[in-house]
Amino acid sequence: MTAITQAAANKKKNNNLYAVGISIAIIVSILLSVSFFLIIADNNGIRSHSNSHIRSRTDNNNNNNMPTMNKVIVSAVLSPLVKQSYKLMKKTKLSHDSFLLRYGLPNNNKERHYLGIDPTIPTCIKIDSPNPAVTIGGVDESTLSDNKKKILHSVLSKSYSPVSHPSQHDYFELVVKSYSTLWKEGGGVGKYLCDMDVGDHITAELKSERIMHGSSQILHRGWKHIGLIAGGTGIAPLLQLARILLESKQQQQQQEGDDESSNEQRLPKIHLLFINHTTNDILGRSEIESLRHKYPDNFFITYSFTRQEKEDEDEDGDKLLEYLVSSKKKSNNNNNNNIQFLYGSRGNVDMAQKALPKPSSSLSSLSDTDTDNNNENTNTNTGDTMIFVCGRDGFVEHWAGPVTRGPPPPGKNKGPKIQGPLLGVLKEAGYDESQVFKY
Repeated sequence: MTAITQAAANKKKNNNLYAVGISIAIIVSILLSVSFFLIIADNNGIRSHSNSHIRSRTDNNNNNNMPTMNKVIVSAVLSPLVKQSYKLMKKTKLSHDSFLLRYGLPNNNKERHYLGIDPTIPTCIKIDSPNPAVTIGGVDESTLSDNKKKILHSVLSKSYSPVSHPSQHDYFELVVKSYSTLWKEGGGVGKYLCDMDVGDHITAELKSERIMHGSSQILHRGWKHIGLIAGGTGIAPLLQLARILLESKQQQQQQEGDDESSNEQRLPKIHLLFINHTTNDILGRSEIESLRHKYPDNFFITYSFTRQEKEDEDEDGDKLLEYLVSSKKKSNNNNNNNIQFLYGSRGNVDMAQKALPKPSSSLSSLSDTDTDNNNENTNTNTGDTMIFVCGRDGFVEHWAGPVTRGPPPPGKNKGPKIQGPLLGVLKEAGYDESQVFKY
C-alpha cells in the first residue's frame, strides 16, 4: 500500500513539474513573439509609409514624450528622429550672403535612402550649432543683459526645410542665408552653416510632421489650384511643396502609362508669389525657374520687389536689365505667360488677384488683363484651392494674420502652434480659412 501511495505521489509531482515546464515555455514564447513583433513593426514603420509613431508638430517637437521602447528601437536603426551627423558634400554660392548646401545621409545605415520617413511628405530638419559669439571670443559679458548671457552660453538651434524633393536619394539640399545678427535666438545658425567647408559635419534631427488642415499629406487632397506666397527664406518649404505636387504626381502617372498631355492636365496649377527687397535677394532662383521650364503649363511665377532696382543696377548694371527683359520676352514668346514682375509693395489685394488663383468659382471670370498677368485659371469650387504662406512672423501676419499658440502642456514653456483666424490680405481678397495654411 505504501509503494502504491509513493508511486502516486511521484506521478503527481512529475505532473506538476511537467505543467510548470509547459507554462514557462509558453511565457517565454509569448515574450519572444512580442519582442519580435515590436522590432519588425518599428522597422517597417521606418522603411515604409507608416507614420503611426510620428507626432504632429503641434506637440512642440518634444521627442521626450516618445515611448521608451520606441526610443531604443529607432536609435538602433538610426531613425531620422534621432540626432546624428550629416556631412556637407557640396556648397554653391547663391548670393552675397546665401548658399545652396548639399548634405549626405549617414552611410552607416544602408537601409536609409532618403531624409525622412515618408518620401511624399514634406520634411524639416533642426540643426544645432554653438553660439557664434562664443567662438568669436572677446565678448564682455558685463555689458550684456541676463537674457543675452543665457543665449551666449546656449547651443543654438534652427529649423530648415530642404528645397530638394523628400524622395531624393542619398542627400538633401538646404538654402541657407547668413544673418549678421548674433543675438536673435537661432539667428547665428545660418552663419555657422555658411562658414562651413565641404567635408564638415552638422548635428541635426528630423522634426515631426506638420499637420495641415488635418493631415500631413500633400498629395491626393483634391487641390487643383495652389498659391505659394513666400517672403525671403520662406521660399524653401514652399519650393519643396511645389516639387512634391508636380514631380511626385508625374512619376506616379508615368508609371501608370499616362501620356504627357494627360499628365499636364492632371497636375495642379501652382502659382508662386515670391516677395523680396530686390532681385539680388531672390534665393534659389535657378531651382525655381527650372520648375518653370519643366512645367510651363502648371507652374507660374510672380516676383515682387519692395525696393527700387537702383542698388541692383549699380551692382549688375546691364546684366540685371537684360535678365528682366529676356525673362519677359521668353514668357510672351512661349504664350504661357508664366512669369511676371511687380514692384512697390509687400502685398495687397491687387497683388493677390494678379498672382494667385481665385478663391471661389462665384467670382467673375478673368478679364483679358488678368490673363496677361499669368493668372489664367478659374476654380470649380472652393475645396480645390489652397494657399500656403511662409516667411517671417510679420510677413505671415500681413498676409494671413498671426499664428498663435495654445495653452502650454504640463512642464512646458510654450503651447502648440495654432493657425488662428484668417486675417490680412487674403481675408480681404475673399479667401476662406479652409483655403489658407500659414506654414
